Amino acid sequence: MSSSRKVLLVVLLVLVAVLVVSRRHDRLVAPVQGQVTRTAAGPGGLYWIERKADGSQAALWRATGLGRPGEQLATAPDIRDLAVAEREVYFLTEEGGPGSGRLARVGAGGAPQVLADGLKAPQGLLVTTDSVYWAETRPAAVPGIACVPVLQPLSLIYAADRALQSRRLLVVAENAETHFGGKLLGERDGQLYWVQQFGQQYNRAVTTVSRLPVQGGDPEELVRVLGSQDAALGRSVLYWTAPSEERMPPESARTVYRRALAGGEPEKLTDWMALRGVLLVLGDRPLYCDDRVVWRVPDHLAEPVPLASLRVEPATVSMAHGTLYGYRMDEKLRHVVRCPLTLAARLRGLLRLI
Repeated sequence: MSSSRKVLLVVLLVLVAVLVVSRRHDRLVAPVQGQVTRTAAGPGGLYWIERKADGSQAALWRATGLGRPGEQLATAPDIRDLAVAEREVYFLTEEGGPGSGRLARVGAGGAPQVLADGLKAPQGLLVTTDSVYWAETRPAAVPGIACVPVLQPLSLIYAADRALQSRRLLVVAENAETHFGGKLLGERDGQLYWVQQFGQQYNRAVTTVSRLPVQGGDPEELVRVLGSQDAALGRSVLYWTAPSEERMPPESARTVYRRALAGGEPEKLTDWMALRGVLLVLGDRPLYCDDRVVWRVPDHLAEPVPLASLRVEPATVSMAHGTLYGYRMDEKLRHVVRCPLTLAARLRGLLRLI
């Protein structure tokens, strides 16, 4: 073997050894000053929404490099949600008054472009190859009358092309809050999927997962469970949580279920998951992230397997390139952090790539 090949082999062996022994745990991406409410990652990088500690202003930021302060892209009294598409990020803002919402987009180094204004309490955003989906909420017609759903707030889910040249209403859904209480999960085979929580006004929250043909049609409710639960969409499978079947009271923990989008019976995968957590999908494998651990959900009924240590606020997490991102607040410091979950993601971390 030539000396150059020996050197290359040694370098490869050292690299493999570093990747194998390196721990899966959180690493600093950027220090922040306020409270991060959302993160989103994609080909254009990592973005997050940050609110000032006093809640008076919000800003959209982009990571500039591991350990370095981010680049501020936009500001508004409130930024409700964001979604990454290629090298741009779409985001929803609100000024505070009725009909003051806006949908805008911005790329690195560019100025924000307003695509739509006059939105009513916007919340929930999804961008696909061809379309943009978002939700708005009409305020309660008669506040305080909880027994008549039509008099309570109603959420309206809209669709448009990426340039917002066309806009159409897809569905009107029951709601109990001033903003849409759920999230848009994704689009599969011409169907839009979303999860929604409502019924809080009855002190007995309910979570549903529904779908609707994006070209128009009637919505189909796929899941209805008690409590404020979560859901995630795989390539051809839907995952969701429900109250525990093994712990008392059931509302103190979560069970994870699976069902094929094509149909079939729900399948229980695991139980005893922490109440504060979110479902994610890596490839087509379900994960569950609480505020301490990222768990691998088994393919069939079994105990979950700890995959990584991660101290993070679950509601802020997002994932791209096999890496999970989120917000962590210590006693004195606030950070956006990353946690690689695959060998390729750990290699990106060694190369200082976000």
